[in-house]
Amino acid sequence: MTAPTDDDQIEGSGAPMAEELHDGDPGGTGTGRGGRGGGGGGDGGGPGEDDATQPLIDPRIRARRIEVRRHAGRRRLRRFELIGAALGVVLLGILVLHSPLLDVDRVEVVGAAQSGRALVVQTSGVRPGARMVGVPLGTVAKRIRTLPWVARVTVRRSWPGTVRIAITERVPVAAVPATGGGFVLVDAAGWEAGVVLAVPPRIARLDVDPIPPHLNTQAPARLDGLVEVAASVPSEAWDRVASLRAVAPPLPVTTPATTTVAAGSSPGSPTTVAGQDATSTTTGAPTSSVPTTVAGTPTGAAPAVEVDVVLRLPGGASATAHLGPPDQLARKWLALLTVLDQVDLRGVSTIDVRVPASPAIIRG
Repeated sequence: MTAPTDDDQIEGSGAPMAEELHDGDPGGTGTGRGGRGGGGGGDGGGPGEDDATQPLIDPRIRARRIEVRRHAGRRRLRRFELIGAALGVVLLGILVLHSPLLDVDRVEVVGAAQSGRALVVQTSGVRPGARMVGVPLGTVAKRIRTLPWVARVTVRRSWPGTVRIAITERVPVAAVPATGGGFVLVDAAGWEAGVVLAVPPRIARLDVDPIPPHLNTQAPARLDGLVEVAASVPSEAWDRVASLRAVAPPLPVTTPATTTVAAGSSPGSPTTVAGQDATSTTTGAPTSSVPTTVAGTPTGAAPAVEVDVVLRLPGGASATAHLGPPDQLARKWLALLTVLDQVDLRGVSTIDVRVPASPAIIRG
């Protein structure tokens, strides 16, 4: 047999040649598993065409991006932690405030000498065991102010379990006869505070028509002048003041002869009372026993009310002091006390201090 030529080998061995080309040409473009990938294409070859087209990132930039993302995550985490802590504190506070540890253990009352602690606590509505945070301080104060003796009240919490009530009570200065018996006590502002059977010491009794008691309200306006005078009584005059009464304003009238004398003087001679000149008259000539005008009142205009003081004198005697309208009260009381201390009071029936600079007395 003749040996095949080169042409014969190529024509008769096409498949083996193709297989050889595929296996031995890593950069070829055959249809094997390497596909179109160049530079050792196939499943386990080097980077393909898609990988080669991606842009390259500087490692430092990549690290910086990662750090920024981590920092943002840490900030969000801290924010959530703060919100959670705040909610925890709020919840803990609510639990503590509503726990039995902060309930009302006792109610402390100060200054309720007339009202009484029991009545104040009952009126307040605060009960042991109530939540301290739930005690309505303003409402409690309003309830207590409805008590007739209470002038002012302060309510506050004292942690952990005490409610303190501080009361300032009214100070009565006058006792007004009450319908049905007893006396209505009135303070300097005219508020009715209570009812008693007898007039307490250092309180002026008003000789007026009885009034129906309406506690924790103001007394009738017609008593305002008397109450004002009662509130002005000096401490050194209390043992001499029996009562106060309202009188109609005097008119310019003439009366039988009156005698104005001082201690140690005799009728018919000029005298001085409390440092002022006064003329003693023993004849039957009429004189005016009162001034035609009252201090502080324009001529022809009479004051709405004038006040007389019924005095206790030594030996069980009594006398009347004309104070006039409720003005210049400090000066009038000073003039009256001066007369009481310096004048022989035997036979004295009236002391007129309506003009405090010129007091006068009337005997008989």
